[in-house]
Amino acid sequence: MRLQLPQFEPVNAGADHQQVRRGLENKTGRLNKRFVSLMGEGEMWRQQLDKTQQRDLEYVQAQTQLRETVQARKRAQGELLRMRTAVESSRARPPFVSVSAWAQRKSAKRGKRACGYS
Repeated sequence: MRLQLPQFEPVNAGADHQQVRRGLENKTGRLNKRFVSLMGEGEMWRQQLDKTQQRDLEYVQAQTQLRETVQARKRAQGELLRMRTAVESSRARPPFVSVSAWAQRKSAKRGKRACGYS
């Protein structure tokens, strides 16, 4: 079976050409309009992406700052606990007496006993 091509009459060839041209111009106009619309939509999505990336960056910075704040707070709590422990332990034991002061007290006590003082 052979493929049959449409037969054009030479009299209407000019009119058909103009019709085809107008049809192609209309299609080209619609495509250009759609292209401009898509370009505008693409720009809108690009701006949305930029905003989202900016928010993500701010979120990461806030997370980092919060983590640093929590770590600093834990360090400060540890330091306060060590200070409180040191204060409590210094209250529980007698004040520090140097060896020479201890020796003087000891000899003074011996001297009082020898003299009859108690």
